Amino acid sequence: MKAKKVPAAAMRSDRLGKSAREENKRNLLLGGDDDDAEHAGRGDTKLAFESLNPDGQELEFERKARRTAAKIKRDARENLEEIKQLERHSDFSLPTIEELEEEKQQPSDVPAVRDRIKEVVDVLSDFTARREEGRSRSEYIAILSSDLQIVYGYSYDMIELLLHLFSPAECLQFIEANETPRPVTVRTNTLKTRRRELAQAQFYARLHSDIFLI
Repeated sequence: MKAKKVPAAAMRSDRLGKSAREENKRNLLLGGDDDDAEHAGRGDTKLAFESLNPDGQELEFERKARRTAAKIKRDARENLEEIKQLERHSDFSLPTIEELEEEKQQPSDVPAVRDRIKEVVDVLSDFTARREEGRSRSEYIAILSSDLQIVYGYSYDMIELLLHLFSPAECLQFIEANETPRPVTVRTNTLKTRRRELAQAQFYARLHSDIFLI
């Protein structure tokens, strides 16, 4: 029988396939792909570090760094507590009856009285920790009421009502909000004027507005 001839193209393709398969096997055995090389590099770094520290224990400079960081945190915490204690035990003290009588005989020092209002409100916000020995809460409230009347011009009855409705801090916020000037608005009849006419009238009157709502 005659042997069947195999085309040359088929033989070349078989050889190429075999060479490709052999190359893949070689890459798998040697770990030649990029991911394996990257993992191998990280593994070499880890092995090198473990060779410097074979026992896996904390090194001396790492212990020092950890102790220094812990000391810094502890000092910062202690400093913060000291600041809070200083704030709680401020040097503020209520004026005596004689000092109040002297103040009434002189023109009111509004900036000083305003500062005293803030100090009294701060004390009343944490009265147990910040109050002056021998002074009651009613004394602080009386001083606050008198000072609010001097600075903001409210009557005694109005201040007493506000202190009854709100806490001292909320009462001060309410009064200061009422003292803030409100924006000035101009209303116009849109049937009798137009935007351009209104803008011209304001320009000639040297008035400046931010928004026209027409």
